[in-house]
Amino acid sequence: MVTSLRNILSTITVIISGHAALGQSFIDFLPASPEIIPDYNISTAQNYISQQPIHHIEGIWRFTDTGVTMAIERHSPDNRPIADNISGYRMVIIHSPNRSLKPGTVIGYISATAKPTEYEAKMYSRQNGIKLDNAKKYTLTLNDAESSIIFNKHRTAISINIWRALPYMFRGLIRKNEPEKISHGCIRIFPEPDKPSEPIYF
Repeated sequence: MVTSLRNILSTITVIISGHAALGQSFIDFLPASPEIIPDYNISTAQNYISQQPIHHIEGIWRFTDTGVTMAIERHSPDNRPIADNISGYRMVIIHSPNRSLKPGTVIGYISATAKPTEYEAKMYSRQNGIKLDNAKKYTLTLNDAESSIIFNKHRTAISINIWRALPYMFRGLIRKNEPEKISHGCIRIFPEPDKPSEPIYF
């Protein structure tokens, strides 16, 4: 029984490792602790973003629930060329009501998917004092007007019920999890969208 259980665990490890390797992308290059870009502000962000044709998701955004203002800008890890296959976008704080989050703090990475309005992201999800860690994956959905983004947090891609493995071996051992339905979002403030995200009163 012990030998069988060890074999099962070894097989599970191989499956999970293979799954992770196949799914590796730009967002997996997010470091364990955040980079802080010195002297970063809204003018820095606007100038950097405006240097080249702006991608749909690029710009300056404000989270509606926290008031945090961030930039989404093109980025490539380890100073690789932006045109390299391993490139995407980074989220950089411009202003936060929480003063422990400094301007220039990179809070996550974003990569495009096959759907033009859908992106995958990896963001730090926990703050302990001035430290950010515990990166989690999200699906980002850009609305048709490109004026808002909805963030949906992922659960782990697969889960394992080891107790079910004992009587039934591999039947039902690994199951796919669905994304959590908890959503957060932000609205675009630069460049200004064609349609305002909030009503204008006269």
